Amino acid sequence: MEEKLYKIELNYKELCLLDNLEIRIDTQQIINNIKKQVNFNFDLPEMGEILFSSIESGKFYWEYTRLNYCKICKKSCDYVRYKRSTRYHRRGEKNHSKPIYFSGLRFNPGFVVIRGYGDMCSECESKYNVIDTLCKYILDNDLKIEIKNTDKYKTKYKYDQGRKCFNCKKEMYESEMGSLPAMISGRYKGICPHCGAKSLILEKSHEITDKFRMIQVKSKEE
Repeated sequence: MEEKLYKIELNYKELCLLDNLEIRIDTQQIINNIKKQVNFNFDLPEMGEILFSSIESGKFYWEYTRLNYCKICKKSCDYVRYKRSTRYHRRGEKNHSKPIYFSGLRFNPGFVVIRGYGDMCSECESKYNVIDTLCKYILDNDLKIEIKNTDKYKTKYKYDQGRKCFNCKKEMYESEMGSLPAMISGRYKGICPHCGAKSLILEKSHEITDKFRMIQVKSKEE
């Protein structure tokens, strides 16, 4: 029979009491990661989490979204009121199937996006100057992270995704692959540099691996 596990919530000081005790390896790894996040010494602890995830993934990206709750300031969305009374509700009561979302942000988003969920509201991002502070920290410390290019900040590094050829089974990086014309416009990386196999839309494609590397962006003067 597997040992039963329990979940509890601890603050940073309580968590540090467990550090280097006889605990599970994965638990110690969580503590080590949290210590790294705290050591960034940002005013907002969540900024350390965002930066740590960027170091792990090689990217610092963000997108604007609509939220129903902000984890930072605990702000919750309002709801549309019923305009008339029925047997199930009264006029003026909240219609919980129709939330009034407010603006927010999602950092380093994945492929799966849940409506209404994000990392913080726009007011909290502005209050703690999250995007500017993290971009400046990454660039000033020359961290190998691709940042989302803006008018103010330009990335020093580009994320280079690892691939595996479906034909010869050899590994490669997207920067090494040849380009193919896209269906509508532009081009995409799709030719294996080893055997020349082409990754075609709606046909076989080269496998995305969990490997990546960072390539330094050359300046226009070079």
